[in-house]
Amino acid sequence: MESNPSTELPLWAFALAALRTKVLTDEDRLWDDLVRYQTEIRQHLAQEGLALFMDRQEGFACLRQLELDEAGKTIGLMRRIPLSYDLSMVCILLREWLEEFDISASESRHLYLTQSQIQERIELFFPENHNQLKLLRELNALIEKVVDLDFLKPVKTQTEEKTYQVMRVIKAWITPDQLEHFHAQQEAYAQSIQHESH
Repeated sequence: MESNPSTELPLWAFALAALRTKVLTDEDRLWDDLVRYQTEIRQHLAQEGLALFMDRQEGFACLRQLELDEAGKTIGLMRRIPLSYDLSMVCILLREWLEEFDISASESRHLYLTQSQIQERIELFFPENHNQLKLLRELNALIEKVVDLDFLKPVKTQTEEKTYQVMRVIKAWITPDQLEHFHAQQEAYAQSIQHESH
């Protein structure tokens, strides 16, 4: 029985369907279709108030909502996830870590971090807690939330400790200007501590 051409999905529809559920990277099998049919995908998304954000150099693509006015109003088809201060801090620290990794000119393209490495770096920015087990549980919960945001990806290794890949899509959400603002806040906080100690 011959298929009806009018009922067949266009080739780019499969890449778009995958893009609606996750961040696509250049390691995904649908990446080439996404690049090839990005014009058609962009046109289709525009009708829904959405936009394709693609960085071919960094190797990722994701969806964003188009802002309808200067106040940032959108059609609201995508659910916005409010980030707590602690979760925002973790994301910024990971973005900063990725920046340092890229500057180091490592032979590897990907930044891999163990759970303990992430815990140790985050812990420096949290108030001293005498209940270390409670603090570790809170830090691990934050790490899992970052995984849900697609900024961290669990990877299998030969060790028992959990290991994560820092996903480059985090660069689309935390810009160099935001990193600079974070560093300025850190410097201002350090100076205020010095003044209080004198």
